[in-house]
Amino acid sequence: LAIRVSSPGASLVIKLWQCPEAEPFRKLVSQFYRGPWDHLSSKKNAQKILTTPTKCVRFLKPMASRSDSAEIYLVAKGFVPNHAQQLK
Repeated sequence: LAIRVSSPGASLVIKLWQCPEAEPFRKLVSQFYRGPWDHLSSKKNAQKILTTPTKCVRFLKPMASRSDSAEIYLVAKGFVPNHAQQLK
């Protein structure tokens, strides 16, 4: 759903639970989210973002979350719609 409705440079936050599938899912999401919002403000930068390795998709655990809780959040920055269209 996110790749169909997101605008260029959009962010994504998903609540997950720690499990073996979490890391492969992060890698999948990394194909569509390639960096900070400001780098995607012009079309001429889009190809540069596609080829620049960045840490734009990561797992976060809020400080308010109990330490024994399996909940984590996947946070992604910099949606690249051209890359999503190539995979359709």
